[in-house]
Amino acid sequence: MVTNMENKPDIAAIIIGVCVAGYAALAIRYVAQHDLGFSLQHIRGAAIAIAAGLATLVAVDFLGGTHSKAK
Repeated sequence: MVTNMENKPDIAAIIIGVCVAGYAALAIRYVAQHDLGFSLQHIRGAAIAIAAGLATLVAVDFLGGTHSKAK
C-alpha cells in the first residue's frame, strides 16, 4: 500500500475497523448474555451509556482546544 503525505483517511482501514468493532461487539454481547446471564435490557443500557461516554470524549477532543497543523 502506498501512503501519501496528505492527511486523508484510508477508506479500507475505516471499513475494516468498523467490521472488526462490530464483530467484537457481537462476541461481547454473546458472552454477556449466554455465559454471564445478563438480559438484553442490561446489555443495551450499558452499551448506550458507554457509547454516550465515548461520544462525549471524542466531541471534547474534537471541539475543545487548539489543534495546530504542522507547517
